[in-house]
Amino acid sequence: MTAAPRNRNAPLPSQERLLELLSYDETDGTLTWKPRDRDSFRDNRWGWLKRFAGKYAGSVSKAGYVRVLVEGRTYAAHRLIWKIVHGVDPDYIDHIDGDRTNNRLSNLRNVTKGANNLNMRLRSDNRSGHPGVKPLSTGRYEARIKKEGRFIHLGNFATLAEAKAARQGAERSLGFSRTHGAGDRPTYAASRVRVSSPPPTNPAQP
Repeated sequence: MTAAPRNRNAPLPSQERLLELLSYDETDGTLTWKPRDRDSFRDNRWGWLKRFAGKYAGSVSKAGYVRVLVEGRTYAAHRLIWKIVHGVDPDYIDHIDGDRTNNRLSNLRNVTKGANNLNMRLRSDNRSGHPGVKPLSTGRYEARIKKEGRFIHLGNFATLAEAKAARQGAERSLGFSRTHGAGDRPTYAASRVRVSSPPPTNPAQP
């Protein structure tokens, strides 16, 4: 089966359409499929509705985000939620606490790409355990930070602790989130979300 197309910033369905298909619970950040009339489904696809109406919509991706299949296209749940609540497509959604599954409205904010980069996870290829710090072949540690698309060299240090301190100081001065660079973070809703998206081959379903 061909994977459903996805585009991180693809235009979202209308707010009206999303409200027909999905219910959003601001208290726990989850989306559920709404019951609908049988006439809105083609052929015998109404069985899908009987199976999934009232259940959680979407599943957690490998990247840790909840993704939902709507009308043959996969969208990030946090983007759908923003459209449902505010009626407009967001720019970039930042999860304030760093938990990508925590889609409670109080944990979401619409930001620029630059602001979103101030609250990112630690890269999987990082060898020092701290963002912007890497060990050198000389036994010293280099610290740097990225601002407006350009790297700023903070210095080479004798110890890892010194390099981390330099990087953390730069993060504070540039307004980075306190959760920036954290590794695996506890998830809020991952255990509650179930795969309940309809088959992508049926355009009549969400």
